[in-house]
Amino acid sequence: MENKLQANSTAAPTQLSQSATHDNVFQSFRVDYSYYRMTRSIIARPNARKQKKHSENWIGLGNLANILINQYSPQTTKTSLIQDYSNAGIFRPQNYFFDFAFQLNNKTLDPNYGYLQVNQVIYYLSDELLEDGSRKRKKQILPLNFVFCQETLFNYTKKQELLALGINEYFCLQEDQDYRLQGGYYQEIYEYLEIKLFKCQNKTLNDSCYPIEMIDEYFQDEELNFAFTNTYFDYRNSSNKSKNKVFIDDSFYLEIESTRNKKANFYIQKQEASYQDDYIQFGQERNEHFFQVQNIQRFDDNYSPQSGILAAVYIRFDNRYDIYQIKNYAILEFLGDIGGLYGALSVIGIILSLMYRGKRGLKIQRIKKIKESLLLGNITEIPLKM
Repeated sequence: MENKLQANSTAAPTQLSQSATHDNVFQSFRVDYSYYRMTRSIIARPNARKQKKHSENWIGLGNLANILINQYSPQTTKTSLIQDYSNAGIFRPQNYFFDFAFQLNNKTLDPNYGYLQVNQVIYYLSDELLEDGSRKRKKQILPLNFVFCQETLFNYTKKQELLALGINEYFCLQEDQDYRLQGGYYQEIYEYLEIKLFKCQNKTLNDSCYPIEMIDEYFQDEELNFAFTNTYFDYRNSSNKSKNKVFIDDSFYLEIESTRNKKANFYIQKQEASYQDDYIQFGQERNEHFFQVQNIQRFDDNYSPQSGILAAVYIRFDNRYDIYQIKNYAILEFLGDIGGLYGALSVIGIILSLMYRGKRGLKIQRIKKIKESLLLGNITEIPLKM
């Protein structure tokens, strides 16, 4: 009995030690496996980051190449300046596709109510001397003829738009009528254009105006409407060399009042654009001039029966102007952004390497298919072209 108990007492510890050994081994295995997973994760993360970084680099390179090819994002600056009228010379805005048209709401103005007039006005210093020895300043008025614009006289290429806006029923200058703008009021020569609306006045025996009460009632709710070509600068347009776009501007008009003289100074600017848009840039540029209307100043006064003027618009040369500078993304900048010449050659090398690997991979696949076909007996000889 004692022997039996002794045997049992010795057997029990042996079983416990074996169980502990198994647990230790299993725990060790769990630790090793966890370490293996952690090690793989640590090794894999930098590789994933590298792959992500390479992917971002290629996307960035593709975006730069896209900008270079399509010229989507030019650098643009605008500088506003004022020039001396004496150095500005003569400006003919019609040579830069400027044109204007005008009309009243009642398109058939009865001359017994009033009339419209367009004049080229020239102030100049004559050779006639005053008492103080200075030259006498004189004013010359040259009437200009105007007729209905129809579809041909308004200088705008989109004829359907003209018809939709009704500009064919406005008044335009006749084709042979020329005008020019020059200087300011205090210059030796000052030239501008004026459009005026007058009340009918019985100044001569031939005049047969309606009674003044009828005339005042007729003009009380009238408007002098204008349509003119204007420009805006579309520097994002990469399809055309010229970035200035012409459109019809109908934002300006004058509301007529029988007891007021409505006036406006209508200034036209001569703008300048400087382009650096060659793919290979060494500082060369090309220049372009165009017109733009940005400044219209309105003012009014009491109506004067002596002048009979209800409305007057003075088209003048603006001595303020803007210079637009446009610089497109060029090849040298592209090379600089990807790391200079060395970086560019590296990129070219990578592209050629990928192309070579792609061709080599296709060739290896073709050789494997030929081997399989030979083993299966589908073909009996190796093709000459691999």
